Amino acid sequence: MSNGQPKVRKTMVDDIIKLRRDRAKQFGVARRNAAGISSAITTGGANRGGNNNNNNNVNALQTAGGTMIGPLAFFRSPSTSVYPKSGSPPTGNNNTLDISAETGAHSSHYVWPTGGSNQMDTISGAKHAGQILVIESTETLTQTITDTSGSGGNIKTLDGNSVVLGTSKTLVLFMYSDIDTSWHQVTNPVVAAGGGGGDDLGNHTATQDLQMSTYDIIGVNNIDLDGASATVEGVVNLQFYNTSHSINSVSGIMLYQANASDVHRFAIGGVTKMELQTTKLDMSVATLDMNQGNITDVDSITFKNDTTNDYILSNTTGLLYNVNATDEHYFKVGGTTKMEVDSNEIEMFDDVRMNNNDIYEVANLRFNTSGQVFTTSSSEILYQVPSGDAHGFYVAASKVCEINDTYLEMQTNRYIDYGANITLTANAGFASLPANPIGFIKCKVNGSDARVPYYAV
Repeated sequence: MSNGQPKVRKTMVDDIIKLRRDRAKQFGVARRNAAGISSAITTGGANRGGNNNNNNNVNALQTAGGTMIGPLAFFRSPSTSVYPKSGSPPTGNNNTLDISAETGAHSSHYVWPTGGSNQMDTISGAKHAGQILVIESTETLTQTITDTSGSGGNIKTLDGNSVVLGTSKTLVLFMYSDIDTSWHQVTNPVVAAGGGGGDDLGNHTATQDLQMSTYDIIGVNNIDLDGASATVEGVVNLQFYNTSHSINSVSGIMLYQANASDVHRFAIGGVTKMELQTTKLDMSVATLDMNQGNITDVDSITFKNDTTNDYILSNTTGLLYNVNATDEHYFKVGGTTKMEVDSNEIEMFDDVRMNNNDIYEVANLRFNTSGQVFTTSSSEILYQVPSGDAHGFYVAASKVCEINDTYLEMQTNRYIDYGANITLTANAGFASLPANPIGFIKCKVNGSDARVPYYAV
C-alpha cells in the first residue's frame, strides 16, 4: 500500500506504451543527430509512486540480453554509386565493396547497383565484430561474389565456391568475424518473391530422406547417391540444369527425356558403355548380354561397317539378310568358313547332307572341273564333259566302262546283260558269215551267259 492506494503491477500493455513513447523520442534524437547535434539518448520522469527519481533509459537492448518487441528491420543504403570496380586505383578498387560510413553505403542492407564490376572480391569498412550484411542483387545482371579467403581476400563462402546471383532478384547474408577479419557467408542465395520463391539448400549432409510430396526437383546439375540407403521420395519430375532434360513419372511409366539432338549416355567408371540416340541404340563399346532373355519386335538390325547395305530386316515374308553387292555372306563354325554366299553363287566348303530329302528344280549341276556339268532339257538329262574328257562309270572304285567322244569301252570281264532273248532271223544280218570269228563279246541274254562273235571287216 502507498498513499492508501493498492500497488498496480505493470502489464504488457504498459511496456508497449512505454516503447512507443521512447521510439517517438528516438526519432527526435535522430533528427538532431542528422543536423550535427549530438545528444545523449536519455529520458527522465516521475515513477509510478510519485517519486521524482531520474531514470536513464537507453533505447537499446541491454548488453546482457533482453526481449525485442516488434519487427527487426535493416536500413537499406540509398547509395547508387558505391560498388565494386575492376582494376587498381585510381580508376578501380580491385572489385571491392566499401561499406564504411564515409562512402554513404554504411548499412546492413546493400543493393548492388549497376555501373561497376559484376564481381565482388573484397568487402571493406566493417565497424563491428558480428556485423551482418544483406547483399541484394540487381535483377537484370548476373553478379558474382568470389571466395577469396585462400588468396589473401576477406570473403569466405559456405563451400569455397563463388556465389552467383542470377538475373532474378536475389539476396544473400554475410557476417563479419573479427577472429579472422573476414566476411563469412551465412546463407545461400534466396530468390526474392516473384523470382521463383526458391531456397538454395546448399551443400548439406542429409540425415533423413528428402520427401518431395509430389513437388518437382528442378535445375538439377547432378544427383550423387553415395549411400546404400540414400533415397529421394515422392518426386514427380526431375528437371536438369540449363537443359530441357528431365526424368518424369507418368501413369506408372518412368520417362527419361532429352533434347532431340542429345543422347542418353550410360557410363561405368567414366567410360561410355551405351548411348540411346534419336534413331538408334549404340552399343559400340559394350556387349549386350541377354542372359537367356529375348529380344522381340525387332524391325531391322544394321551393322557398323556399312549401315546402309549390311542389315537384317523382317518383312511379311520372312527375314532378309542383306549385304552390299560386292560383299558376301559367310557362315562359319569354330572360325572355319563352311558356306559362302555372294551375288553369283553359293560356295560350299563342306559336305551337304540332305538326310533323305531331295534337291529339286535344279537347272545345272556344275562340277569343280571346268566344263563338266549335269543339265536338263525338256526330254532328257545331259551329262556333259568337255572335248577330250570321258564319262567313267565306276562300282566300288573300279571302272566298269567308259564313254568318250569315240566309243564305249567295257573293262575286262565286263559284259552287257540284255535281259531277254533277241529274236531275229539269220538273214537280218549278213546272208553269210565268215567261217571263223576273230573273237567274242561276253554278254548275258535272258539271264544266261552268251558269247557274240565278231569278225574282221
